[in-house]
Amino acid sequence: MQRAQRLLDGRLRPAGQSGGGVVAQFAGDASHHQRRLAQAVHLRVGLEGLGRERHHRRPPHGCTRRLRGGGPGQEPVSDQPNLTDHRATGPRAARDRSRSPRVLRLVAVVVLLVLWSWVPALWAGGPDLRPEVRLGADTLLTDPAPLAGKRVGLVTHLAGTTAAGDLTAAALARTPGVRLTALFAPEHGFDGSAGAGVPVASTHIGGAPGAILPSRTPVYSLYGGAFRPTRQMLARVDVLVVDLQDAGTRPYTYASTMALVMAAAREAGKPVVVLDRPNPLGGTVVDGPVLEPAFRSFIGLYPIPLVHGMTLGELARLYNEAFGIGARLTVVPMQGWSRTMPWTETGLPWVNPSPGLTHADAPFYYAATGPLDGTNLWNGVATTSRFQVVLAPWIDGARLAARLNRRGLPGVRFSPSAVPHPRTGRVWRGVRLHVTDRAAFRPATTTVYVLAEIR
Repeated sequence: MQRAQRLLDGRLRPAGQSGGGVVAQFAGDASHHQRRLAQAVHLRVGLEGLGRERHHRRPPHGCTRRLRGGGPGQEPVSDQPNLTDHRATGPRAARDRSRSPRVLRLVAVVVLLVLWSWVPALWAGGPDLRPEVRLGADTLLTDPAPLAGKRVGLVTHLAGTTAAGDLTAAALARTPGVRLTALFAPEHGFDGSAGAGVPVASTHIGGAPGAILPSRTPVYSLYGGAFRPTRQMLARVDVLVVDLQDAGTRPYTYASTMALVMAAAREAGKPVVVLDRPNPLGGTVVDGPVLEPAFRSFIGLYPIPLVHGMTLGELARLYNEAFGIGARLTVVPMQGWSRTMPWTETGLPWVNPSPGLTHADAPFYYAATGPLDGTNLWNGVATTSRFQVVLAPWIDGARLAARLNRRGLPGVRFSPSAVPHPRTGRVWRGVRLHVTDRAAFRPATTTVYVLAEIR
């Protein structure tokens, strides 16, 4: 347990290359190019100043210029003093001319510093400057040698895709030398359409004209009669690959499914490969209580915070090393992802991992109001306001919103809300959450304040 706490306190090292490394490299390269550019500007300004001095160097006062002979295309010049050079003479003019190159150099340096000050803002807000995020699936498909000649069982759903939006299962099925022999589906099923808590039956897919998967590929449900692969299921595979999109909170069951798959694979002597994916909340916010062992269940297997701030690959390493699963685990890293990136900044397409998370900001609201399931409050599930509201028949929404806004909670504002309950038609009243700053928002802390004000 102490080892687990040390890992949580020190934060796991990100699985694979993170965007932080890319940003650091960018900053280092940019700093190098800045120095080279400043040197080049300094040299050019100096040479231009020298060229101007040579160009405007005049003959002694009173002398004249002649063109003797005036060849073809040339016009003779009158033997008169050169009246086209209007430069002033004298000591003051000489001092002004000597200052000119230095002034130009100073202006050039100031311009460079101003331009350079914009780079961090452009990096944070300009999609063209952000590194391309490549998922663990993309990394594996670039070099699928670890799966060559092996029968592969893939734990996945429709949200398990490549960065281009291609289904990971289909991409693996097309990969030469890889034999996709079984699929394993988590809660909500392979297509993500089953409701929360609804058992899902095992089935077969593929084989129809135009099908993207091999004929009659079995899809074993891991949210029905069994919550982990049986030995009979595992007899069809040599290696298990996990590609699931987590929501960044402990009660979301996909991390539990992964942990049980790892435990079953260890018992059967099968290796496990986890394809890392972004935490949709980013990787900087850790919020809420750590689970007490007495309350261990499928919606919380291990003592981690409610909002844990880790990717699925990092959770796999934590579960395997700190909590003693002991599987033969490989985590295939992402590329280009930074811990400061919520999903909305990755440039990746959003595919609903479950029926309630219908857009890329939905996990923020789920992290705050999802824990209210099972209470006498309603979070709007089964409506278009799902997870964005906290309602009850007896709440004064305007008064509650005003009291919560006076709290000044970071990254969120509240407004009164009223939603008819889909089963009874009765209007439930309360507050609607508006996340205004994803980085500052603390979902679990917000929930505690909401409950305290309601009470």
